[in-house]
Amino acid sequence: MKAHVTLPRAAAVTHLMRVAVAVACLFPYLQVLHHGFVAVDDQLHTYLNPILNGYVPQGMGAFWTAPYMDLYIPVTYTVWALVHAVSGGGTQWAPMPFHGTNLLLHIANAVLAFEILRIMLRSLGPSSVAKAPQPAFATEGRITIGAGLGAFVFALHPLQVEAVAWVSGLKDVLSGTLALVSLLLFLRSDMEREHQFPLRFVSSLLCMALAVLSKPSAVILSAAWLHACPDDSPAHQATAPYADALGDAGGGRASRRRDARCGHHLSGTADSARNLCSAILGTTVRRTGCRGLLSVQDRLANGTHLGLWTVATGCP
Repeated sequence: MKAHVTLPRAAAVTHLMRVAVAVACLFPYLQVLHHGFVAVDDQLHTYLNPILNGYVPQGMGAFWTAPYMDLYIPVTYTVWALVHAVSGGGTQWAPMPFHGTNLLLHIANAVLAFEILRIMLRSLGPSSVAKAPQPAFATEGRITIGAGLGAFVFALHPLQVEAVAWVSGLKDVLSGTLALVSLLLFLRSDMEREHQFPLRFVSSLLCMALAVLSKPSAVILSAAWLHACPDDSPAHQATAPYADALGDAGGGRASRRRDARCGHHLSGTADSARNLCSAILGTTVRRTGCRGLLSVQDRLANGTHLGLWTVATGCP
């Protein structure tokens, strides 16, 4: 009598791949828990930081009202303060909790990358070269395996070492976490009903703002939205009018950008990003009816323009 062979459910394989991606991060990076601080920015950001050590009357509010060491990353400094408080506080600084925070965020980033890749691969649809219909599990299994391989590359790539093993690299992994959550919520916002409050869409905007407040270079996230979202989705169509302008300014002028030492040709990219940000937030205002978001729209759009202009010219 032949034994019945049952294929594992797609959901079980997906959960197994999530666990595998998370475990894969531990093998190369678990050793960072025993590392110490590095006297390259770590002392400025953490254990010799006068604000974190309680020497400034304003306390944590000082990070939110003005830049510290010419760097405005209040969310990152707030997380550093929370990690220090949870680990005992005072004048004694233990490096293990900070390295552990970086490692946990990196694991979360790898799993988030897996989820985003699953959505993007699924949006491609069935292969046009398939000669015969494939079982549902076979199709979903291929998507899961493909997304898993991409997540493994993301998690284990040598470029990740600096951000994970360096305490000051928290701004990189933290902004990455918030950016990936924002992108994931944006991709899933298409599942919301037309007349329902767009909770995922608004939450995605909030995560994008927090990512920028963790590391300014996260302003480019709005462009990633356009490339990751399927062309026929409502979210993509809402911002499509600005996609060509952003592409022309950022990609079509690559040769002139190489020749521009002061970066003045990148001002077109900054203008397009500001328009794109305005379009995204304007869509939120129309869908929610919340007129109070108009002031946020102006501030965040101008901040996006300023951030890209600073990257382009190297001048504040």
